[in-house]
Amino acid sequence: MQYYSISAFREALNKLLKKPKDGYTSVVNDICNDFKEKTIDEIRNNRDMVFDDKTYRIVKLRLPNSLQKLSKSNGFRLIYYVNKKKDEVVFLYVYPKRGNLGLITISQERIISLLDDLIQESQDNKLTEMNSISGFQI
Repeated sequence: MQYYSISAFREALNKLLKKPKDGYTSVVNDICNDFKEKTIDEIRNNRDMVFDDKTYRIVKLRLPNSLQKLSKSNGFRLIYYVNKKKDEVVFLYVYPKRGNLGLITISQERIISLLDDLIQESQDNKLTEMNSISGFQI
């Protein structure tokens, strides 16, 4: 399975990692723990689907914040794209539900914008493999 990310995800991840006092530094481990040992079918068939097309799905996954001992409902939200024809996942955005950087929800317009970013970055060969981000290993 291949994991990639767009620049919006990497920027959001870096903001979270730079806020250790706010309790966001577990985000990488929390993402990795959720995806570790899952099959592509389990990743594709997440019930928190936002958009479903013939060739892909966009999912808004709820993740716990293990550092703050917050449940999935109060932890992080991860927006990702999963290809239905290839074993490929692209992380689009991540944000906490609580704290200084917290968002209650993400708008449909923002999700469409992230999908546009994915298309553009894919065409420009600017997607980043997740293993190339320091400390990120699924």
